[in-house]
Amino acid sequence: MKIDRRAVAIALVLGVGCVHFFGGNEVGFLYSHQGEKTRVSSSTHPLLLVWAVMGILFYWFLMRRELRAETGDAAGLLRRFFAFLIDLYFVTLISGGILALVPLLVEARRTGHFAWTFERGYSVASDDYLFFPLSLIGVIIFFFYFAYPLLIGKQSVGDYLLRLRVTPINKISEDGMTWGQICKRVLYAGIAVGLWPYTLWKRRDDKGRTWYDRASGCDVAFIKYS
Repeated sequence: MKIDRRAVAIALVLGVGCVHFFGGNEVGFLYSHQGEKTRVSSSTHPLLLVWAVMGILFYWFLMRRELRAETGDAAGLLRRFFAFLIDLYFVTLISGGILALVPLLVEARRTGHFAWTFERGYSVASDDYLFFPLSLIGVIIFFFYFAYPLLIGKQSVGDYLLRLRVTPINKISEDGMTWGQICKRVLYAGIAVGLWPYTLWKRRDDKGRTWYDRASGCDVAFIKYS
């Protein structure tokens, strides 16, 4: 089974439209204190939930798909960056849209009225034990999203759309990377994005590897689907 990359790109754009027109430019949940100010909010929409389910199914498809491709030169930094932005947007929209249901349901039980969005400037007792576990679950989802394709030798959504493939330099597992390699890769890639001026300054070596490629023992290649 093949899915046109253009159709996937259109679906991602439609997700942005759902957030803008139906989510009030917000999706997910927030619990913050700034001095004496408190903001508690949560927002999702039925169309966003449908989009999220379709996104999960597509992610599952990528994890099951046999990757047939010819490996080319090392991928450029700009292509890598846009692939990361696509992945960040994709996993944020899915996890935020679904996890936002939990505060909405708790708020509905407290007030006796369900709404697809709420915002208040004060906290209640349930906020203290609700939002930290949800945030922790969100972090776990983010890690798993990036780690699982590396574990089984597959592509993330961003890598699929921009035709990238991450492979270990010294391949130990036939399917993908070991958990030790994965943790290094996720950690160093995160640092590279956060310290992007340093990443640009260090440039790449004669094999096209960045400093975080070398630190995590990985190659990132541009591929051509067959």
